[in-house]
Amino acid sequence: MEVQYAEGQPADQRFLVLPDAPADPWVVDVLSEAFDVSVIWRTADGWDGQRVDVALGGPGKD
Repeated sequence: MEVQYAEGQPADQRFLVLPDAPADPWVVDVLSEAFDVSVIWRTADGWDGQRVDVALGGPGKD
């Protein structure tokens, strides 16, 4: 959303970044559907969640 505001172009992906895994796993799907965002979170050894590869700069898998 910030990219769209600053640059005038919509972002291809939006991410909600959490400091830890959500306590209730179903929350990820609800947030994703309600707000059209991918949810990722920090783990002990990296990252987990939806489309982590894209969030970290990879090409993604469609």
